[in-house]
Amino acid sequence: MGTYRLYPSKSNTLIQNTPTINTGLNEVMELWYGEDGVTRHLIRFEFSGYNQQYQLGYVPHITGTTATLKLYPCYPIRLETDEVFANSFDLEVGVVQQDWDEGEGYNFIGGTAGFSNWTSAATLTEWASAGGDYLYQVFSGHYNAANEVLSLDVTDEIELWSNFTGNNFGLIVKYTDDYEALTGENKTIAKFFTEKTHTYFKPYIELIWTDSYSASSGITMSGYDVDYKITIPNLLESYPNYGIANIPLKIYQKYTSTEVTIDNLEFRISLIDGNNKFTFKDWDTVPYSDSYGNRLTIMFDYFYYKHKYQIEFRYKIDDAVYYTSNDRFEFKVVEA
Repeated sequence: MGTYRLYPSKSNTLIQNTPTINTGLNEVMELWYGEDGVTRHLIRFEFSGYNQQYQLGYVPHITGTTATLKLYPCYPIRLETDEVFANSFDLEVGVVQQDWDEGEGYNFIGGTAGFSNWTSAATLTEWASAGGDYLYQVFSGHYNAANEVLSLDVTDEIELWSNFTGNNFGLIVKYTDDYEALTGENKTIAKFFTEKTHTYFKPYIELIWTDSYSASSGITMSGYDVDYKITIPNLLESYPNYGIANIPLKIYQKYTSTEVTIDNLEFRISLIDGNNKFTFKDWDTVPYSDSYGNRLTIMFDYFYYKHKYQIEFRYKIDDAVYYTSNDRFEFKVVEA
């Protein structure tokens, strides 16, 4: 299993009943509903580091991952006389549609006027809808209490930015509409750390994907045995039928576990149709460079989706050709 963490680049909590207050520098996000209206939390994550790793072929395309937003509780918490600890509640996450300023406000009580806030995204820009302009709100889960680490599924939201070139204005975390509509004599509150905390408990998005490793390739060189084990650490079960994937290979001497590179390794891609196999891309050299080692670059625009494909390898020495064993690497191509 492969994992990668994205950390926030900015955040801010919006407060309905004090709509001009900014809390962008606060170490804690406070989510509440009830007597004092509601709050919502803006949080933006930076994708450039992951994009660089993808271009180098070290991680899969983001559409091949599951994404989970982790929030760490600020607990135990001090409650004001009109506050009650949140138990049994539902949260949802939306995709923010406008750029916004983080601001330099700190306190929730008393507070500092600034931007962004409940009514405005920036000094000269109001939200299209008060409380943050967002869409595609997705139910993230029901939670028993706010004294536990919350895991919010944001896979669908992250896929909206899957081409890495769209407008990434961040996410908004909020209670579901039914909870926001609740009123009463108390403020029901949950508190979580923001990235401003000086503790370990910063929020993050964890991307997870399934690694695919094959058994040994069984290549044997003429006159003496040098069995190689070829693995593809980041081969996904499926790829969308567009774009390019850089897929690095890891090659080891089978009996020493020493990683090596090969400058005359070849590969072929076949289309699997039931019990039949057809050559889709004929034998070609696996690219090699001092920077990246052995790496496949596959353009999926011309692949037929809803089909399974198979990658095979062979090794050439002069006029001799040595094929891999019966182990094969397989993947599917799906409609984008």
